[in-house]
Amino acid sequence: MSKLAIIKINQGNFEDGFSATARIEENNLCIYEGTHRLPPAPHLPELYQSWKSISRDFPLRTSSDVVEAPSCEKSNNFRDLQAVPQQRTNFSIYQLAEELENGFNAWLDSLERGVQRFREGLLDNLSKTEDIRFVIQTKNETLSRLPWERWDLLKRYDNGDVVLSFPDRPMSRTPVKLKEKVKKILVILGESSNINVRADLQLLQERLPPDAEILEPLIATSREK
Repeated sequence: MSKLAIIKINQGNFEDGFSATARIEENNLCIYEGTHRLPPAPHLPELYQSWKSISRDFPLRTSSDVVEAPSCEKSNNFRDLQAVPQQRTNFSIYQLAEELENGFNAWLDSLERGVQRFREGLLDNLSKTEDIRFVIQTKNETLSRLPWERWDLLKRYDNGDVVLSFPDRPMSRTPVKLKEKVKKILVILGESSNINVRADLQLLQERLPPDAEILEPLIATSREK
């Protein structure tokens, strides 16, 4: 049985908090609706802007851009490189992304009563094995760009899907059958000199489900490709 869970957050701001309405529909009938107060989260816009700034400015490098420093130490087919001072690295992007995800989840997992009742309304009316489409509806630009797909509550549902809806546009009220799980994966690897990328591919394959297929990988390919 498919269900539609609509989360509407339009009133409020990050400094004072938001009013959030959760509505769950099944067969076009509302089976639950509740409005609760979400607490202030002044840190989230700053975390988002920090991640956005560094990910936007981070250059896409090709194999022709990579120059190996003379001080590189080679061992076990991997290279230990020292980052250039003040150079933005993949690590810093991942670190900021993790901080944004953690801050986002901390906000929606607050012990404040409004958040707990908001979560309980969803958890009490949705089964772990049901097909569920979560629709996030908001006019707030920053809210619309937060990592809702990384919300820990959504991870509970094996067949859950999340989409963004804009209040000024019409939306189908009929629950939509969720898409199948991803079965094909494209792997893109960068500079491969003195690096055993095949070992990385093998490790990835071992950690994927048996029915997942890795397409022909792109290794040290061009930006255009």
